Amino acid sequence: MNTDELPSFKHLRNQMVGFGAIIRINRILRCIGLGSKKVGYLQGKYDEMRRQFTELTEYPHKFNEIFSNDG
Repeated sequence: MNTDELPSFKHLRNQMVGFGAIIRINRILRCIGLGSKKVGYLQGKYDEMRRQFTELTEYPHKFNEIFSNDG
């Protein structure tokens, strides 16, 4: 089973996509003076969380790659 098929990963991925959209919308609103500084502050944390999530989803692939030859 691929990690993309797991319900918890799907849910978390959907949540991260939604949060990324909020950050992009906030960036546009900041240009016209309506955005939130707090949401802008979370951009760095969001990038770090997205990187960690991507890394987490790659662990099963790396594990299988390493041990597939050993059986």
